[in-house]
Amino acid sequence: MVGKIREMVNEAPPWVTYAVAGTVVAIAVGVVVYQLMPASTGGSPGDKHFYCADCDDGFTVSAEKARDMLREAAKANPGQRAMAKCPKCNKFTCIIGLKCEKCGKYFEMPEKSGGIFPTSWRDECPHCGFSAQRDRAVRAALKQKAEGKYDPDKIPPFIREAVEDAERSGEYKDVEKK
Repeated sequence: MVGKIREMVNEAPPWVTYAVAGTVVAIAVGVVVYQLMPASTGGSPGDKHFYCADCDDGFTVSAEKARDMLREAAKANPGQRAMAKCPKCNKFTCIIGLKCEKCGKYFEMPEKSGGIFPTSWRDECPHCGFSAQRDRAVRAALKQKAEGKYDPDKIPPFIREAVEDAERSGEYKDVEKK
């Protein structure tokens, strides 16, 4: 079988080989880009969320606009932490933050915990308690359980606890049935 394929490739004009190789590469790049895209929060994948510590609100801008805002902040306050200017209160009190996928509120991203390995959800909304990271982890673990591939010893304790809580609450019944 491999010999026949090799013969066909050798007999085909070079442009056919290049077209097939180009198509395979384009599909592979498309799959990788799709997998790396963040979950939607109502904007483009490159959008940046800002949280204003003064007026306790936030906003979303494109990556280019965020870069311009942070440059402006660095010029306005040289030698200090770059805080963007809030369009609502007009003060340099905005830091890069997060936007909750569930309630849409903006909040400050907490510092990393636990050194190299996380010990909590960094995107947990202080307003409604939703965490997209937790949601994806629980869904993946429940899918593994349904397929018989779940091994609790291979995941951190805080993820195991989230999976157990989700099973008790019955919140993820749609995943467990699949």
